Amino acid sequence: MNREFTTRTTCPACKSETILHWTHGEIPYLGEVMYLTSKCQCGHRYTDVFSLTEKEPLRYEFHIESQSDLDVRVIRSSTGRIELPELGIIIDPGTASESFISNIEGLLKRVEKILQIFLQDEEKRECAKELLNQIDEIYKNGNLTVIIEDPTGNSAILSKNAKKIPLTSE
Repeated sequence: MNREFTTRTTCPACKSETILHWTHGEIPYLGEVMYLTSKCQCGHRYTDVFSLTEKEPLRYEFHIESQSDLDVRVIRSSTGRIELPELGIIIDPGTASESFISNIEGLLKRVEKILQIFLQDEEKRECAKELLNQIDEIYKNGNLTVIIEDPTGNSAILSKNAKKIPLTSE
């Protein structure tokens, strides 16, 4: 079985032709995956990981109570929906959703990066500042719930304290 191949594609940034590398592999908890990577001469990069298996649809709930909980591992597939209810933040999967493996602190850093962009928008600035302040408090004191729902079952929160709930069609 061929475990690596390449295809030609068009860079979404500069529209020039570039190469997309496909590599087959295994990741703990995700199973069989396909890695996609591309780097264009203009500097645009694309990486993603697609799970090649489908599991039971699941919802994970985890409540952060201390700084050490920020180290809990989070796996989000491209079909995973993340909710941070105390912050009023929902990250829905879309056509450009990327998978990632991180920890809760890394997830919050991703949110902060987006909020930094909103600081440039006069209409969204105050809300972004408030959310960034709330995230700073979470780093210090905990108190955040992380919810991940995935209809393919390929996302997870890896902690014995995470609630694992089967998703139903409702």
